[in-house]
Amino acid sequence: MISPRRGSSFSGPGQVLKSGRTKGWSVAARSKTSDPLAHLAPMMARPLLCILYLPFARSAVVKDIWGANRSELLYASSGGGTHVYLSGADIGSAFAPPTILMGQQGKIACNVQPFTSAKNRMHCIISGENAPAPLPDYHPSGQFVSLPIMVVVRGRPAECWHEGKVGADCQVRFDIGGSPRVLRVLTQTVESAGTLRLSGKGIDGGLRGAQRLAATLYRGAVPVLGACGEKDCQASNMGAETLGCYSRPDAGGDGVSGGAQDTLLATSFSDTTRFGCVLDRLAGGLPGGFFNISLSTIADEQHRGNAYLGFLATKLVDVSTGMGSMPTPMRTSSRVSACLT
Repeated sequence: MISPRRGSSFSGPGQVLKSGRTKGWSVAARSKTSDPLAHLAPMMARPLLCILYLPFARSAVVKDIWGANRSELLYASSGGGTHVYLSGADIGSAFAPPTILMGQQGKIACNVQPFTSAKNRMHCIISGENAPAPLPDYHPSGQFVSLPIMVVVRGRPAECWHEGKVGADCQVRFDIGGSPRVLRVLTQTVESAGTLRLSGKGIDGGLRGAQRLAATLYRGAVPVLGACGEKDCQASNMGAETLGCYSRPDAGGDGVSGGAQDTLLATSFSDTTRFGCVLDRLAGGLPGGFFNISLSTIADEQHRGNAYLGFLATKLVDVSTGMGSMPTPMRTSSRVSACLT
């Protein structure tokens, strides 16, 4: 039978002493001090809790990065507009997208497109803001700079397991020498359904076949094109008023409303330094006035993106309605009428 410790006025477990404290059986009290491993129990419990928590602490992982038509991202334009695709594990969804940044300081944004993204598969378009500026001299063969790409999920950067076949791993290579660039707007004032003419470097729209470049006049958000070689690549132009400009007749030769693309001729002369296109007619309540301009590559093996506009003195085009007052018919007096008869 277990007895209380000697010299104490204790007769049972939980009895309150004069000091106001309680004391248990002497065996229990002795076990706290006699067991040398008792103080190790909390330390042994911590790794066990961490092991149990591992399934709930998965980190986001980017497994693959590619461009249009499953191409390597080797010729991104200084003007932005390059389409980027990412896939992985726990990197978000269209309704809860991650933040995708580029550069050593993360100053270049890649804007996620919600309509063409899915769970763990993101589609974003590189912004031209803060992108590497092109060299003053145009180099068709290219001059390159590579920048890291970072995907931030719930405030933490995701791991990147992508292995580039040609370029560096988990990086985007910008072509600062061969990026197409617009140097001058030759028709700063143009009528509705008139011809827009540009001069620059690397802006050859071709004279026959499918159009290689597409110009757009816009107000508001910068428009993006869906011609990137992917079935679900049509990006959203919400927040922008746009006016299309086509270098091919019949809606650009889509094979439905016009002829086959390979039979179409350009609506305006174009070579590596000049580009021209015909504006849509103002309609649908869209008023004339000043528009911004963008020029994007379409049939481009390098899938560069947008032409760089930083060398332009002005990026605005004044579009008139083209509906001036019609001349009134000349009224003839009765005397003139009599002579004519």
